[in-house]
Amino acid sequence: MALLYAPGAQAQSAMERETARQLMHEGYALKNNGQHAAALEDFRRAHAIMNVPTTGIEVGRELAALGKVVEARDVLWRVARMRDAPDDPPVYRTAKEEARKLTEALAQRLASLRIVPKGAGYRISIDGTELSEAAIGVSTKVDPGEHVIVAQRDGRRAEVRVSVGEGEVRDVPVEIEGAPAAPPAPVARSPEPKAKPPASTGPSAWFWAGIVGAGAAVVLGGVTGGLAVARKSDASQHCQGDRCLPAAQDALDSSRTFAGISTGAFITGGVLALASGVLFLIETSGKSGKNAKAHAFVAKDHAGLVGTF
Repeated sequence: MALLYAPGAQAQSAMERETARQLMHEGYALKNNGQHAAALEDFRRAHAIMNVPTTGIEVGRELAALGKVVEARDVLWRVARMRDAPDDPPVYRTAKEEARKLTEALAQRLASLRIVPKGAGYRISIDGTELSEAAIGVSTKVDPGEHVIVAQRDGRRAEVRVSVGEGEVRDVPVEIEGAPAAPPAPVARSPEPKAKPPASTGPSAWFWAGIVGAGAAVVLGGVTGGLAVARKSDASQHCQGDRCLPAAQDALDSSRTFAGISTGAFITGGVLALASGVLFLIETSGKSGKNAKAHAFVAKDHAGLVGTF
């Protein structure tokens, strides 16, 4: 039977070829009876065994008869592109030529759906087949008849049923209302400022430096003042009235030098003590929130400090 002839390169056994012949006979009988779904099943089995143009074209014809135009064109296209072999029987060439013609004719029966989602992030499927992102928004070839379109986004789902006729092109807008918005971004909180250690309430180091300096100057003034008195006493032993012997001159000079140092030391000590007192009052008033003001004055016979604290 030339219908199921297979070249020698094929691996079908005699038993398999006989099975395929039986399936084709039964398929033709069902087809003539109008039982296209059952006939398609037999033709599929025979084609799975033989995989030749004469079995493939019958699968494509039954698919077209059942309205499965997209799948029918795919099968027929594969049949038309089967490679020619030198020992192919004429029926194979005839089947491939018929497959080419049927492929072109069925193109006129294809319908088109263009799914147009309102917004981004949609997942779209047609009759259970999910579309790739590139296929969303462009015409998708479908079989004529009713189709179920399912759209999903943000955990929500919407379903649309639509019918298209042969050769019809139709846009199908889809939208999921009330989809939850993205959660708000967490508000960044600034770190709480660290508590500053309490400021010291005692006098500053400058105050104590002034006090120590004043004390040292007073001590120096007292010592040099005592030496000045002692040297003057020594000189008085060599003097009568306003007249002094030459031996008393050194003692008088030493007395005057020590007296000058003593006077300067006492003045320095007084200044340092005064400055320390002013600094203490300013620091104390600053910590209590008051504004301290002070200015020094020097008169002919005295000096002092005037201010508000």
